Amino acid sequence: LFRLRRTTLKKQMRREIKQWRRFPKMFYFSVLLKLKRPVAAIADCDKAISINADSAQGYKFRGRAYR
Repeated sequence: LFRLRRTTLKKQMRREIKQWRRFPKMFYFSVLLKLKRPVAAIADCDKAISINADSAQGYKFRGRAYR
């Protein structure tokens, strides 16, 4: 049972890592939010949005930071 959980957890972690490799800056934003630094996350999201206004991820994490 433990081995099954461990392999399932590893698969889930691999999926998450693959997702964040595509958007490394978004991973950074989520870490800032987990560290309870919403002001820094908002500032960085604003910068990312100014560079690429079509990026939905920047708006998504900025909205989360405002919560």
